[in-house]
Amino acid sequence: MQAISSAVHPGGQILAIGSVNGIISILACVSGELVHHLEISAGVCIGCLAYSADGSFLVAGCQDGCLHVLPVTDDGFTYSKVSVLKVKQVFDELVLKPGFSLLGSAAYPHAAVVGGHAVHSHVGG
Repeated sequence: MQAISSAVHPGGQILAIGSVNGIISILACVSGELVHHLEISAGVCIGCLAYSADGSFLVAGCQDGCLHVLPVTDDGFTYSKVSVLKVKQVFDELVLKPGFSLLGSAAYPHAAVVGGHAVHSHVGG
């Protein structure tokens, strides 16, 4: 696996590594043990990764202009795929705004800063 991006879970026990071929490896920081092997986007480079401040989401920005949003539970040890946001931008940097959430609204507002520019997308409703 050729690593291209990474993010540390706010709890400090988990490291997410994005690859050039669309795979995210989730590793335990202390032992280096592979916890999960997540195929997010077959053959598409995962240019950036970011955890929400509370660690409840991992967002992967891909070179095909998609953001993959994964809910995270169990202090970073459990992941599931919830939504894909398609925007017309290649992702190489991703910073989640404080309070980033997918819950509590019919419109599901999402916000990210990519290359210094705000990206806003809405999914659902």
